[in-house]
Amino acid sequence: MRAPRLSSRSEGTFDAREWIKEGDGLLASARTTRATWLLKRRRFSALIRSTNRPKNAARAWNELTGLPRASMLLLGYSVEMYLKAGLARAYHGCREEVFDKDARRRFGHKLSALAGEIDYPLTTNSVADFDTLQQHILAGARYPAAPETGQSYADAVNDLTNAIWDRASFRRYCKLAAAIRKHVTKIDMDSNNPAIFKSLNIDQDGYLSFRLGGNLRTRITYRPSTDMYEAGKTAPNDVRALLDPTAHTVLLHYWDSARIVEDTLGRGRAATALRQDAKGVAVWDCPTTRN
Repeated sequence: MRAPRLSSRSEGTFDAREWIKEGDGLLASARTTRATWLLKRRRFSALIRSTNRPKNAARAWNELTGLPRASMLLLGYSVEMYLKAGLARAYHGCREEVFDKDARRRFGHKLSALAGEIDYPLTTNSVADFDTLQQHILAGARYPAAPETGQSYADAVNDLTNAIWDRASFRRYCKLAAAIRKHVTKIDMDSNNPAIFKSLNIDQDGYLSFRLGGNLRTRITYRPSTDMYEAGKTAPNDVRALLDPTAHTVLLHYWDSARIVEDTLGRGRAATALRQDAKGVAVWDCPTTRN
């Protein structure tokens, strides 16, 4: 039985719409948490001016310091969810197992890498914001401050607090999240740039998936069959030789301009001779020569 592949009928983790829903919930929670903090911050200012501090002063302090960190963590996760929604659409036609492993382990919280994978415009400013949000997801909004060499702990705490409490930065990150969501919702859903998908089986256990348009780079993903591995014919041109020039005119027309990715997950030693990127996916950018 062939392994399931991502399609418009996929559900749950493999459905881009579910990732978008998760992102929407996290972004709404981030904004609500931030608004709650602003209100409590004003109340805390009145509290410390009071001569008779109430018994809940410690709780008020915890809210003052904890809520902005929570809002930043939620915001960072919302950006990640939107980016992975785009990844689910970019991986249309690929094995579900490959997408799941790449989403969790190859990309993880690497926001800039995810953005590049789904062709979100990367600028100096957006990369800096992605890197900052990634740092907040990994540590800044979760763990105690970590002083750099020569920096005091107090200064490290103050720098982290200023970065997280900054209202202009938070608004900018919210706009970034909205821009990513807009970009992702146009992938394969834009009548001005329709997507074309082709899927072919190779022998008993191999496949080729082709996607064109849909506001993403042209992409060909293939998995050589066991017979091809045994014959030592696993390169892109070996797969290309299997295509019928008459039946696969469009695919062949875009072959030399497409991004070509080999699905090597689960091949073990069979893939060790190939140049691989992180987590076992061998990648060539056309022209179809190994780089």
